[in-house]
Amino acid sequence: MNFLKALCLKLIILIIFNTVSANSYGGEIIVKGNTRIPKETVITYSGITNTADATSNQIEAAIKSLYTTSFFSDVRIEKKGANIIVTVEENPLIRKIAFEGNKAISDDSLKKVTKLQPKAIYLPSQIHLDSKAIETAYNKQGYYEVFVEPKIIKLPENKVDLVYEIKQGQKAKIKRINFVGNENFTTEELKEHILSKEYAFYRFFSSADMHDPDKLHMDQELLKRFYQCNGYFDFEIKNTTAELAPSRDGFIITFLIEEGKKYKVQDFSVLTNVKGLPKDKLLEKISLTKNATLNLQDIEASEEAMTKYLGANGYAFSEVTHDVIKNSETGYAIVRFMIREGMKFYINKININDNNRTMDKVIRRKMKIEEGDYYSNTLIEKSKMEIINLGYFSSVDFKNKRTAFPDKVDIDINVKETSTGSMNFLIGYNDQTGFMGSVSVAENNFLGKGQAVELVLSKASQAEQAIFSFTESGFFNQPIDSGFDLYTGKVIDKYSKYSHQETSGGLRMQYELLHGLYHGLRYNLKRFDISQSGGSKSLTVQDFSGIAYNSSLGQTFSWGTLDSRIRPTKGVRFTLMQDLAGLGGDTHYIKHQVIADMFFPFIKKHSA
Repeated sequence: MNFLKALCLKLIILIIFNTVSANSYGGEIIVKGNTRIPKETVITYSGITNTADATSNQIEAAIKSLYTTSFFSDVRIEKKGANIIVTVEENPLIRKIAFEGNKAISDDSLKKVTKLQPKAIYLPSQIHLDSKAIETAYNKQGYYEVFVEPKIIKLPENKVDLVYEIKQGQKAKIKRINFVGNENFTTEELKEHILSKEYAFYRFFSSADMHDPDKLHMDQELLKRFYQCNGYFDFEIKNTTAELAPSRDGFIITFLIEEGKKYKVQDFSVLTNVKGLPKDKLLEKISLTKNATLNLQDIEASEEAMTKYLGANGYAFSEVTHDVIKNSETGYAIVRFMIREGMKFYINKININDNNRTMDKVIRRKMKIEEGDYYSNTLIEKSKMEIINLGYFSSVDFKNKRTAFPDKVDIDINVKETSTGSMNFLIGYNDQTGFMGSVSVAENNFLGKGQAVELVLSKASQAEQAIFSFTESGFFNQPIDSGFDLYTGKVIDKYSKYSHQETSGGLRMQYELLHGLYHGLRYNLKRFDISQSGGSKSLTVQDFSGIAYNSSLGQTFSWGTLDSRIRPTKGVRFTLMQDLAGLGGDTHYIKHQVIADMFFPFIKKHSA
């Protein structure tokens, strides 16, 4: 009896629960079209809990919510009686991602800039963003005509392969470089002192004529330095623009500059709060000359000399800075060198990043500081400029990084490499040798070792020659340039009817003895072979016919104030050359040469 009562009670409760349930929900949510996504997940993301009271607004919100998950390419929700029917079409899975037509940038590099990966859900919006990221990567490499078209290959089981078809187009070169506001230096002069170069057909081995925003920033620094090395300490770059030509095949770069006034040195002094410093000794380290043009290089050389003196005399943590007090009315300036006792920081590690080609040691040997040295802003700035002057990088950036030690810092050197090779062709005519053709190939950072290699071959109807040159810029990791030269050539004189053949080899080295003073040593061995040709009856030719050797040892001292050692446009240079022949061979002599060069613009063009 008690069992029957309990059973009846349970049936009544179940009927009441079903009635309440039916009244609350009025039906069920039916999900169709899902294969990977569980039904429960679809219902949860839809946000629908009450089928009976679901309004059109709630259904519309559920559709948007399901689209937001990115799981589905199509969502439809409809109400049938007491039930809600949710029909979905799932986005396919990406099986494989491939790149086609990408000659300039590798697959691995493109994978780093795109977000979608294999086994991810196919998302049209993300594919669009990844296509733009690929275009941006190509823009940074100088390709502004690039076109990226993503293509989908449908596979069974709702999977796809994604292929990015890339049409690179041509590299956008620098079509023209303009300077506006240059009154004291011509546009051609200023072009010589920046990294960016205008497009030229013979620069196919170089990236100097390719637009690069980082390189443009370096150009601004180099321009400012050039002007300050010529006395223009008010120099400013008002604006720099790089406009893509309407044809999208090149850039027009414009520097808007204000040169300001040129200053001369009125006086200089040393100020310090460090006790016991001998100011007279420090004044001797200053390279400035009164009434001479104010030169940033002289200021830097003075700071470096004082820093070395301080370090050698127990003031290792003193910092040398300078201040230039200018008088625009008189055109004179006073330079104050300030020495203060800085915080005692040591350099823990020096990390060099992004030098994929250039070896670490090539960069490190240009550093004025090493790991374990005390931290010096002066020497760090000098090191940065030395690395820039290598010409191997379009950008050089020093960043300090804290370490676990309170008195130590790490220095990160971030570089961006640029092309260092070149090829030149020459065609000419000479009355003695006839038409001549010449080709030269040069690489200034051979195998990333900082070595310079050059090969020159020339041929004419009456002459031919070959020259090979090799230079090591860090002999035994010291600031010494050393190398060797090989030469062979032959000339036939069609008038005197004799041939002259020369073969030679030489060793050389050069180093900076003092600031601006260079000393070089060299040894040369030459072999001459003079012979008659075409029945020459010249007694002179007959006397000198035969083979002779010349063995000579020489040295060179060179000092100057040139604005550029490679392409000087201003300044003077004095050179003393001495050679002694007779260390073996057939000729004996002592030769002295004194050469004085002065460079100045013959015609000043105020071109913009």
